Amino acid sequence: LDALEHFRASLLRHPEHVPSLLGLADALALLGRVDEAKAGYQKALSVQPASPEAHRNLGFLVLQLGELVAAEASLRAALKLAPDERDAHGALAEVLRRRGRMQEAAIHEAAAARPPQTR
Repeated sequence: LDALEHFRASLLRHPEHVPSLLGLADALALLGRVDEAKAGYQKALSVQPASPEAHRNLGFLVLQLGELVAAEASLRAALKLAPDERDAHGALAEVLRRRGRMQEAAIHEAAAARPPQTR
């Protein structure tokens, strides 16, 4: 089975399984099927609104589409849930740079560059 078939088969059995919803959305995004990917991330968020991964990946996708306001909102939501998420900080820095907010972007660039926390 290819990835799409795998995730769709899983969702037939468990329609609200968030990891499968995210996997399907990620696969669709990689294939350039952005409207379907966006809907998949939104579906995952409707099931699990506190999913930092869903917020982050939706933010990445809409950033690539140039939807800067939506990207900022999604990435900030991800960071509220997972403040040490370096990739989200990096993407948010890019959004802020594009929006001309350089000082704020520098803060998130620094957070993205920090080594991961060890436990």
